[in-house]
Amino acid sequence: MIKEALEALYKSYYGENQIIPCRCGVACENEYLLSKPKIVFALKEPHTSQSEIDITSGLERQIKRGLEGHPFERGWSYTWVQASIWAYAIHNGFKSYRELRKPLYEAQGIQTIGIINLKKSGGGSS
Repeated sequence: MIKEALEALYKSYYGENQIIPCRCGVACENEYLLSKPKIVFALKEPHTSQSEIDITSGLERQIKRGLEGHPFERGWSYTWVQASIWAYAIHNGFKSYRELRKPLYEAQGIQTIGIINLKKSGGGSS
């Protein structure tokens, strides 16, 4: 539902065969739709020099790693570990940071968020 609506929006704006610079949305639609309150992280720009990036696909990969007990990949951990802990704590209660800093909780937190980058092209760190 959400992914299909976003895909239609991207195609209507960028055209059928155009490169879409930064795909955003939700990594786990079912978990996002079931979560309350809804959390959407509005970010400035993707931290990359790539001309095309699908953030939700990258987050899906991190969720899989976390659910298997593995930490997020290095390039993904800088922003998303903190965001995941915030989301998990908002939905499940605020434990100590040390307790929440586990791959399982990080993955479960990311499953419940939406994301948007305001600038659709990469910009690196700021």
